[in-house]
Amino acid sequence: MRELKLTDCGSPGDTQSDTWIGRMCRLLCHPRLPIFAALIAMLLVSPSLRVGWLFDDDFHRLTIRGSTRCSVFSGSIWDLFRFLDGNPGRTLELMDYGGLPWWTVPEAKGSFWRPLTILTHWIDYRRWPDLAWPMHVQSILWYGLLVLATAALYRRMMGAGIAAGLAAFLFAVDDAHSMPAAWLSNRNAIVSGVCGVLAILAHDRWRRQGRTASALPAWLCAAASLLSAEAGVGTFAYLAAHAVYLDPGKWRRKALVMLPYLIILIGWRAAWALGGHGVQHLGLYVDPIREPAVFALSAIQRIPLLMLGQWAAPPAEASILVTNQVMLLLQILGVALTVVLAVAVWSPLRGDPVARFWTLGMALSLVPVCATFPANRLLVFAGIGAMGLLAQFLSHVLRLENQSGAPGGVSVGAVADKPLPAPHRNGLSHDRRLCRVLAWSFVCLHIVLAPVALAVQAAFPMGFKRFNDELTVRAAFDSSVEQQDLIIVNAPSVMHATYLTVQRELAGQPIPTHTRVLAPALPAVVIRRLDERTLSIRPENSFIAWRFDHLFRSERRPMSVGQQVKLTGLTVEVAELTSDLRPAEAVFHFAVPLEHPSLRWLHWEDGEFIPFTPPPMGETVELRPRLPSIW
Repeated sequence: MRELKLTDCGSPGDTQSDTWIGRMCRLLCHPRLPIFAALIAMLLVSPSLRVGWLFDDDFHRLTIRGSTRCSVFSGSIWDLFRFLDGNPGRTLELMDYGGLPWWTVPEAKGSFWRPLTILTHWIDYRRWPDLAWPMHVQSILWYGLLVLATAALYRRMMGAGIAAGLAAFLFAVDDAHSMPAAWLSNRNAIVSGVCGVLAILAHDRWRRQGRTASALPAWLCAAASLLSAEAGVGTFAYLAAHAVYLDPGKWRRKALVMLPYLIILIGWRAAWALGGHGVQHLGLYVDPIREPAVFALSAIQRIPLLMLGQWAAPPAEASILVTNQVMLLLQILGVALTVVLAVAVWSPLRGDPVARFWTLGMALSLVPVCATFPANRLLVFAGIGAMGLLAQFLSHVLRLENQSGAPGGVSVGAVADKPLPAPHRNGLSHDRRLCRVLAWSFVCLHIVLAPVALAVQAAFPMGFKRFNDELTVRAAFDSSVEQQDLIIVNAPSVMHATYLTVQRELAGQPIPTHTRVLAPALPAVVIRRLDERTLSIRPENSFIAWRFDHLFRSERRPMSVGQQVKLTGLTVEVAELTSDLRPAEAVFHFAVPLEHPSLRWLHWEDGEFIPFTPPPMGETVELRPRLPSIW
């Protein structure tokens, strides 16, 4: 591909301005480009209008309505994100109801403080409680607002040129945003992002243009970002990066400027803890304050996966589905990508303070999201810096330059009292070939493929319909099930199975007295009948083998041989442990004979849940179902 150098954004005398590349560049410089980007973003995520409610959405709906069977669902909208509060009695009630697996730690806590996001859901459930699509309309509008605000940030930092327009487009079509935009329960990431970007804009007006009236809006928006989602800590990553690279003051003055933000951050964390919120004994979550060493190790393991998800493929959440060996390979690839990216970007952009701002902001914003398992849905804040940096890199390597000769246009620093220094430019020299290969690879990934992936993932944020149908309990139950305990012998996804009771109660369908998921389905389980009322189950890969099963019990809270979990009508006893202290075999003691009519048995086979008959006493049966269909 030939290089194109624009002396301006499509000036009449430019001989290349009539080519398709020239027209594209003129569009990127258009005054209404932020609006165009927002409209494109909303169009691409519009397939989410047909998604409906998924997983935590059902928890939210039953929490607001209140449950006739389980007091955990309080009927208060302020408990939307209070999944577990550390109260063993409440946890055991939810386990009895069927909403948690038997290995859940009774003292587990997973409670989040997101009052501003809750207000957006309050509007939904106040206006249209039984319609999902208007709720998705609100999420789509929030996503459009996020893109609009971020596009304004790019223009403020890089000028109304090609790089700023390209960054806005890249951010708008970033497929990492599909789940926050399409999953109602993840709207908090978008709302937090909007408030965070507004805080950065106001802060920049305050510091580089001396508009002290913008200080208060900056503080309020930063606080609002935290009150929308814990990911709002990413706002402070960019504020810190701004102080390092863009703030015109001296270091002592910069420290004083950052002090109010530090007070906001500390005050938020204190209020968060005093309100009973936090995470504890959940394997996929770690509290940076309570467990700093564990968090540091988690960050080292997770940041390469997040970088891979942001800049290339596969998505970061793929690490949940793969073996430890494959995950190690992905981590190595993530480190390699980071090194290659650093080497390629350093030469053309090393003298540009705005590029350094994007880089440091992205890097710092990745740290707090390491408190949970890697997933692309966590990359809203990281994507702001990543797409800004990528746009500047592409504009350098592909020579898409404007009249000032700076990447992407005249920086807002030129409008303010103190212009930013022009970026250091020493050509592409020995790194030229690496830069061009990397640039065109990113063009394919982030301009050609990303919009398609965003639209597809917005339509199927949790995977394709057939895949979810095979994991969901779709068996028909008559009213007699209300006097029975439903025993699911094996399930390919405990998460899907535990939402059965919630979904049936919301639909007004008969629900079992209790629901029990005994064991994982894959790859196989061996079931042995010990006596009239007892089964022994040994999964081929042990219990809590799938990484997502650790959500309910941290590996730092292992079980022990002989440990019992007592539920209504069922006692589970750990009979054997693996070398890494996961249950290898468990014994299930029922209060009634296994053939008693108060028990209804199901097992998963060939993509559906079908009736199961316990084996005769002393006999063994192996269940080895096929893998679920992904497509």
